Amino acid sequence: MTHGAGGISHGGGGGFSGGGGFSSGMYFTSHYHGRRRRSDNSGDDAACCCTICYLVLFLLCLMDMKPRTRIILTWLYCILGAGLTGGLIGRHHSSLDLSASPTDMRKVDKVSPTFCQSVLIDSSSLITTYRFKSEPKINQTSSMKYETSVTTTLKSEKYEYWGFYLLEGSVAAATVCPDNGMSLYIFKGKENLDAWIENSLCSDCYERNYYLLYCSGPQYARKFTISASHSDQYYFLFANEGYSIIGPGPTTANIRFEIDRKVYDFDDSSIVCLDDFDCDVPIPLQGPASVVFYVPRDRSLDTSITIYCRPRVYIYVLLFAILPLTCGIIVTLLILRLSRKSIQERTRSESQIFAVSNGDQLHGYANESCQINVSPPSYTDAPPSYEDAVANGLK
Repeated sequence: MTHGAGGISHGGGGGFSGGGGFSSGMYFTSHYHGRRRRSDNSGDDAACCCTICYLVLFLLCLMDMKPRTRIILTWLYCILGAGLTGGLIGRHHSSLDLSASPTDMRKVDKVSPTFCQSVLIDSSSLITTYRFKSEPKINQTSSMKYETSVTTTLKSEKYEYWGFYLLEGSVAAATVCPDNGMSLYIFKGKENLDAWIENSLCSDCYERNYYLLYCSGPQYARKFTISASHSDQYYFLFANEGYSIIGPGPTTANIRFEIDRKVYDFDDSSIVCLDDFDCDVPIPLQGPASVVFYVPRDRSLDTSITIYCRPRVYIYVLLFAILPLTCGIIVTLLILRLSRKSIQERTRSESQIFAVSNGDQLHGYANESCQINVSPPSYTDAPPSYEDAVANGLK
């Protein structure tokens, strides 16, 4: 079983700290009367806004800039995007720490066939590991029973808990006989237990809460039951919150746990490791695969298990090296082509303007379909002779 203990925390609150308050019974109040000078910060705000807008437009490449600058930004975004995305995905699938109890049968979460070529299970106790070809199904006609007894002594404002991973349909019961007043909390999920440990005044983090009275013998013990509505980790937490019945002091309780567990149907599974501390389970890239480990009943009450994802290297190289490199090259070539086209158009426009300013004749396009016939002028009278023209010139 998963086991832990600690001191009760009632959360943070307001109030005065040890260094606050008044000193030597004296205090001073100072008042300032005067005209408050108004400061007009509209100019500074406008300048700040313009700077932010300029920066945003620059980073989004929505303003005029040199092609070299666009290319630098493109490769910067490719490198940062690939590095951040690959790092987050690798961290998400890197490792997972679990605590298991005897007869726990648990499916390993976060197994990605895309990013994990195998799953390494490192256990502090000997466990058995199975691999299913598909999602494992719960066997509704079979179950496994487990019983154990513990004794705990809780000082004032202390707690102790025991947890079990229960498949849907399982039933766990705790029979308790304390020699003084104590509290019992039932939790579903590790996050709810952590919320109570951080602040025991939370009202919605536990499933049920009971106040137990003095028990004079086993025949007066009370039994509390958990029916697992979903496959999850469930906890019994006992706390000495000062509700004394026979007087202040520690509380000792004898507790007996009885579990009727549902188990998986193993018809679609194969044993990868039998009673081993470390097990490396290969994960096929195509098709779903599920990994389940089982802790035998004779193992320790608190088995720590760490699950590692061995990365599928070529997938990381493809997605976070080759793909960003290809995108960067394509965008770079596109920027160079557009910039070259823009330069050519600008050069042509400047040459035309220069030609017009120097009086040069601009040539247009020839239109073959358009024909113009030029005929010499006609005279109604005969043109003058050469002698008449010379004589008229002498006059």
